[in-house]
Amino acid sequence: MTTSYDFSQRSRLGRTAMLAMFLEFCYGYIWLIALFLLGLVSGVFDVDMAGWSYWLLVLFLPLDLVRAIWLACSTQFWVERGMLHVERNFFFRREACTIPIDRIHSLRSRVNLLYRALDLEGLVLDSVASMKEEVTLILPNKQAEALRQWVNQQEHLLDSEFDSSAEILAADCPVGVSAHLAEVASVALSFSSIDKSSAQMTTEEQCWSYRYSLRQIILGALMQNHLRGLVYIWFIFSFVFDTISDLDLGFSPDTLAPDAVGWLESQVEVVEHGSQIISFLLILLAGYVISVLLLVGRHIYLNYHAEIKVWGNRVEWTGGLVTTMYKKIRFSKIITFTIKRNYLERIFNTSSVCLGVADYALDTEQREAGLINLNAFDDYDRLLHHWGGGREWIIPKLHARVGLFYTRLSFWLIVSVCASALLWDFGSALAGTVVGVLLLFVGALRSYGIYRYSGVAATDRHLVVSSGALAEIDTWILIERVERMRITQAPWQRYTNACALKIDTMGRDFVLRSLDKTEVEHLIEVWIYLSKSSRERPV
Repeated sequence: MTTSYDFSQRSRLGRTAMLAMFLEFCYGYIWLIALFLLGLVSGVFDVDMAGWSYWLLVLFLPLDLVRAIWLACSTQFWVERGMLHVERNFFFRREACTIPIDRIHSLRSRVNLLYRALDLEGLVLDSVASMKEEVTLILPNKQAEALRQWVNQQEHLLDSEFDSSAEILAADCPVGVSAHLAEVASVALSFSSIDKSSAQMTTEEQCWSYRYSLRQIILGALMQNHLRGLVYIWFIFSFVFDTISDLDLGFSPDTLAPDAVGWLESQVEVVEHGSQIISFLLILLAGYVISVLLLVGRHIYLNYHAEIKVWGNRVEWTGGLVTTMYKKIRFSKIITFTIKRNYLERIFNTSSVCLGVADYALDTEQREAGLINLNAFDDYDRLLHHWGGGREWIIPKLHARVGLFYTRLSFWLIVSVCASALLWDFGSALAGTVVGVLLLFVGALRSYGIYRYSGVAATDRHLVVSSGALAEIDTWILIERVERMRITQAPWQRYTNACALKIDTMGRDFVLRSLDKTEVEHLIEVWIYLSKSSRERPV
């Protein structure tokens, strides 16, 4: 027995969706509930935290219940003429959203413990014009799966129709006008009612898939997060140092730096009499290990059982330990294809891949939610070739000039000298020398990496921007997704014919410094020619 869903008819969210929304609203007041229970346990119900938290819960929980009931009952969605329509009533305000199927650039789903218990799935659809989650629906699993299948079939239909009629459209129709598109839309109407078993009837087939093992997940986390652990060490050390300062053990805000330097000198002087400095280093090492373990645990939580499925026109990613996440991006919506390889990834012959889409989100978390990040990914060449990336270079890589290295090295030299002079002024020649040499070494390493990796090249369909300091990063950008290229030249660069190139895209922006101006002008001419001659893709 098969279950069919007629998406051409208006549908509302169910009762289980209403319950899920109410419980999610209640989760926002978990701290009030904790204070209330803590007050009950401590026996101070009528005073302080238990009293006011009780009245706040009495006030807000009924309001959240009314809001959940209202949203569940007033939200309607349906499909008409190849477009997804969603209407909501927010008491005194009515909101209607319409997204054409070919404008959906990201489709995500989320199944946490609450949704899994209620047999629900949260669907999120974004378009290029949105700066936030544009459409969010909480549907039963079967209905959400059917809606995803319908969207995928419509995208496959539009892509196949476009490919088969591209020459006809270019020859017979003006730019932006096509009578054939109306025929495609009419054909799309026949798919408004979809049967779950109809997935096997489509001609679309899965090309290949890639499943992560637990070893790969841990390895990918260690390759990315070991440097973050070094950063977190200093946060832990600062917290411990501030705690000691609050205990009034001789430290004060006025003498914080001199006392720290004096303490360091005393530790160096008593190395032969004890192991205090070794204990201090062990504390830092323990903080580093704990930080890395926490970051690895977070990586496992987000990517457990991760799997990539590549279809003819899209890539899908699923994974998650407790909350199962699903992301889907059409190949035609991918703006940037980024491949990163640090020194550990080179040793293990792997890389990190990031698939970027149009980026207009204001929130960092929302911006990252639309990306697909693949760490310790071995088949990046295969995925790049499937997306359309090639190795037939029209313009070889334009490398940055050596002046970029000397400019950045001069900056780090000034920083190291200032830091050394500051510590020497506090009376610690040893600390000033060590810090100065360390900063200069790190700065020289980063400056050389930026000079070595910085550059830009071009193929017949892509611009390839190379960047990075400690890791080599190659970003492939579709020619037609480049919005603007600008040349800036400082007064002193006119004598050396050097310039800076800024590349603006629908997603990230890139800045390349100390390039040859003549070569950059030739690159811009090639980009203009390729932009005009490239076949326009459906957006």
